[in-house]
Order: sequence, then structure tokens, then C-alpha cells
Amino acid sequence: MDETKTIQKVLLTGVSGFVGKQVARELLAHGYAVRGLDKTPLPDGVIPPGQAFEMVYADMTDRLALLAACDGCQAIIHLAAIPHPLVSNPEDILHTNVVGTGYLLEAAEKLGIMRFALASTCCAFGIYFALKPFDPDFLPLSEAHPAKPHDLYGLSKLMCEQACQAYTTRTGMATVALRLTSVYDFDNERRNQWAAKQLTDTARRQNDFWTYIEIADCARAFRLAIENAPPATFAPVIIAARDSYSAVDVRELVALHFPALSPFVRDLSPTTALYDTRRAEEHMGFVAQNSWRDRPEFAEIARKDYPPRRKERKERKDRKRRTLVRSRSATRHRFFIFSEPWCSWRLGGSIGSAGGDQRGAVQVQHGDKRLSERRLRD
Repeated sequence: MDETKTIQKVLLTGVSGFVGKQVARELLAHGYAVRGLDKTPLPDGVIPPGQAFEMVYADMTDRLALLAACDGCQAIIHLAAIPHPLVSNPEDILHTNVVGTGYLLEAAEKLGIMRFALASTCCAFGIYFALKPFDPDFLPLSEAHPAKPHDLYGLSKLMCEQACQAYTTRTGMATVALRLTSVYDFDNERRNQWAAKQLTDTARRQNDFWTYIEIADCARAFRLAIENAPPATFAPVIIAARDSYSAVDVRELVALHFPALSPFVRDLSPTTALYDTRRAEEHMGFVAQNSWRDRPEFAEIARKDYPPRRKERKERKDRKRRTLVRSRSATRHRFFIFSEPWCSWRLGGSIGSAGGDQRGAVQVQHGDKRLSERRLRD
């Protein structure tokens, strides 16, 4: 029996998140009923009235609530998680991400749900949040590369993938772990205000290897995962665009920041992505369709050539390090105002592999001063 023909209702966890809202719209547009699960209500207007959508509120560590939420569904798309390692209590990462995923897989087994798509991350490779930076073994990165996470977030996602594989082995459930890279919404005007600077920056080593996935493509990947994954299989698949998120020749960027890996990219085109996405195409028929190069607002950037000249790199590095630090003795806070929005991504704000609201300023307690200033120097 074709399992995909029996899918009528999909449980979508993390529906109120950045990616979750888009996945809900994608599923509804293709005729699926959606049961959204989250702790946070959806903003008004995200789902138009009259759609086959229902909302339930539950915590990922509530085993019985998850069992009830799964009842009546034929597939699960699991997005809900703590999406970064920068939390006050690191134990929450493993408890929420790993235990919550285990409860959801257990519920799927008890209710006979045979299709499960997990939002994993390329942070599982360990390079992005590495406590001791290291280079990958080869480029372009593929699923064959060893996963060596240093941080609890990457470790938690790797453990979730292993749980999916175990449930596939014991139940025949089709499970897919979608390893997302940075998810971008090009209709977000706030992001586009500083996109040009990011696309032309050559001074900063990018541990995501200048890769991205557009949010509509990301949502489509989750739909295809529950539709097309072969029965009784598990696979981690990298979800990324096939072009780089940089106007600079990626071979020059690798030579500058990962010189030992230059031989691996010598024969690539200047715009080729440094993640290998062929498994996603072979396993579930996914190929990214949207590129920043097709956006009119970025057309001029795409046409230009930006070689990483040494003097230019030094000037940009100096500008990036300039910050304004105002200390107020009468308060408990120290304020850091950064010249680059990415700093807030590392030190605070809405953080996550699935995107967030990158703010140009964050507020840091005195107790965090040493950690924050060290990360800024890095």
C-alpha cells in the first residue's frame, strides 16, 4: 500500500516558529489538514480562516500530551526544539530536544504513524559551534562527513537523528532528518537592509561555508520528506541551496579562510555551494529552486566581482571590531552596540538555525561580561 495516499492530517510541532509557519502554509496549500503544536500561539493572520487547521498547546516534555496530539494523524513533521546552544541551562537542550523527540517517536509507534520528518541541522557536523575551531575533512560537505559536535545543541540533534534511525529499524517507520543550513526569508525587509554587506564580506570566516536555504524551499523540503521518503528507511539529508550565499568566488573564500581545503574546491564554479545536496534529490526528490541571485534587490550585487584584497580585508576587519561600550555604574547592565547584526546572533536575541530576528544591539549582564567580550574578540 502506498503510505503517502493515506496521509490526510499532519502533526506539525513548532508551528509558531519562523519555519513552522511556512511549513503549515505549504501543507495546507497541498491539501493536507494540519494540527499545529506549540507553546506559543500563532500570530493573527498567519493561517487564513476556513483552512483545515487546528492548534494544540503542549510542551515537548509532556509525554501524554504528545500522545494525544498525535492521535488521528498519519505523519509528523517535528520542528519544535531549542534551536541553539546559548541558553542559561544547558541541560534544557538535551531534555527538550532529545527526550521530547523520543516521546514523539514513541507516540508515533503506538499509533501506527509511519512517516516522520525531523528538523535537524548542519550544526550536527560540529564545525559551526565548535569550542575549538577545526576544519572539515573535505569540501563540499556531504552526509558522509563525520559528525563531531562540541556543543550540546549539535549533540542533541545528532542524538535525535540516531533515535529516528532506531525507530526505523524497530518499526519500519520512514524517518528523514533534514539537516538545515541557515534559513533566509528574502521578503524580510529588515534582513535585506544588511544583506548586501553580508554578501560582499570577505573578512569573516563563515563556519556555515556561505550556504543558505530560502524559506519557501525549506518548507517544500519537509513536505517532500513525508511524501517521497522510501518506506522503512532512515536518511539524514542536507537541505541547502545549490549556490553560495556570497558574491565572492567561493574558491577565493576557501583559500582565505580554509587554505588546507583549497585542493577540494579548485574545480568548482565560483558560485557553487559548499554543501553537497545530491542525497536530498535522490532520497526524496528535493532540489532548491530559489536563489538570492534571482531577487531584483540583489541583482547589482550578483553582477559585480568582489575579490578579497588584503587591504580591503584589513579595513573591514577594523570596522567590524569597532564597538561602543557604555558602562553605567548606577545600573546592573553593560550595553554593547555592535556594528554588525551577526554579533547579536551570537550573543543574544532570537537565535536559531531556522532563522531569527537579528538585532544590532543586545543587553548583557555584568556577570556575562567576560564571555561576551571574548566572543567579540573571536
